[in-house]
Amino acid sequence: MAKILTDNWHLHPPSPPIQALFIIRSLRKEGYTQGKLDHLFNAIVLPKILFGLSVYAASASDLTAVQSFLKRCYKRRYTSVSFNIFELLETIDHRLFDKLKRSDHPLHSLLPWYKDSSARLRNRSSIRPNMNTERFKDSCFNRLIFKYKLAI
Repeated sequence: MAKILTDNWHLHPPSPPIQALFIIRSLRKEGYTQGKLDHLFNAIVLPKILFGLSVYAASASDLTAVQSFLKRCYKRRYTSVSFNIFELLETIDHRLFDKLKRSDHPLHSLLPWYKDSSARLRNRSSIRPNMNTERFKDSCFNRLIFKYKLAI
């Protein structure tokens, strides 16, 4: 296994999930159990997919491509868990927001603040930027504001 990892993993950095699937397929042929293959999938493939997902998720077509990749992995038994990219995205966004709430985080100043007034005009609790397109609403910070209704 170490030879496969060292020989194939560092050749092409942009596509490690594909190479990791080759490793998982090779280890399955050697007789590894599905539990060990799941652990390897969760350790190698998922972090590569989820790393920039909050920023990458502004386009629904991009998310559909990632979802079809995860379905293919489940269908070909690289993992025994069927992942939903939209649930993973929501989990990652909430984790990111929890980190951004800390005042020492560099991006803390970009998040909206709750309104200070007691009057609830138009039933909005935070100050929101004006947006015209859905793609702009689906960008990282705006998704936190509009979809999950999060504010500091």
